[in-house]
Amino acid sequence: MLDTAGTVRKHAGGEWTALSAEGVPSGQTPRDIGAGSDGSVWVTTRSVLLRWTVDRWKQTPAAAGALSVAPSGLPWMAGTSNEIASATPGALLGKGWRALPGSASDIAVSTGVLPTAWMVGTDHDANAGGATVHAWNGGSWDAVPGCRGVRVAVGPDGTPWVVDVSGGVHHLVPDDVSLVAFATSDQGKVAGTATASRGALYPDDYVTIDGSSDLSGAIKGRSDACVYTIMMITIPDLRYDYQVRVDAKGPRGLNSGSLYLTFVDESGTQHKLRVWDSKRAWHTVSFRGRSRGSRRSAGATSPDIVGP
Repeated sequence: MLDTAGTVRKHAGGEWTALSAEGVPSGQTPRDIGAGSDGSVWVTTRSVLLRWTVDRWKQTPAAAGALSVAPSGLPWMAGTSNEIASATPGALLGKGWRALPGSASDIAVSTGVLPTAWMVGTDHDANAGGATVHAWNGGSWDAVPGCRGVRVAVGPDGTPWVVDVSGGVHHLVPDDVSLVAFATSDQGKVAGTATASRGALYPDDYVTIDGSSDLSGAIKGRSDACVYTIMMITIPDLRYDYQVRVDAKGPRGLNSGSLYLTFVDESGTQHKLRVWDSKRAWHTVSFRGRSRGSRRSAGATSPDIVGP
């Protein structure tokens, strides 16, 4: 937490503890804060970015008006002139920033299982509620109609929460879902294959099998294992471009093995996922490359064999 005096505080054991200001330039105070799911913490002052390192702040020669931290622990920032950049691993050494298109007054990257990036533009109109909200599509920013604001944050499900100029809070709930039809002759079997009837699964698409988006009757494993939902997204990550998300649960019981899934992209490359936990949860498999579409998925349950 960053308080109005610029003090950074950490909540642990039911108490708030102030972190040391060691390393913060004299006469400057933190003005924005971001934390990654890997535990990294960054703050920005008017002239430098600072990363927390156990007991002090380490300076990085960059300045940000706003920042957010990706799951990798590296920040995205809206600079003091509203320029947008994301850090590469070299940024920890004072270099390696990647310039991104557009201009932003605020920026946010989800640190949850579904990473996405959003920003508030600079076309501020107080009578309309603020500036236009945009979503990152992997190469540019798409304007999202229906809401303008001044600040943005992103939930672990990847959807944005926006504060407008009057202090109102808005949450984007997707209602335009793209469904891609897959077909299988192995409905309900513990091993089988489903193939896209036409085209492939692309970012922001959801899988249907034999006409149903509830896949729990189609992709099943031993001991009550099953898959409920499959979708694909783009992700703001240095290592990967795309991510398949799977809502699933593994087999129940001792020595019951796992549910194994294989996704085949348009180049024929296989991407594998193992689901062992019997509790229903979201699981992910990330990949990169020009061939982004997934044309086929296969599954089996066995502790020894991956794939059908």
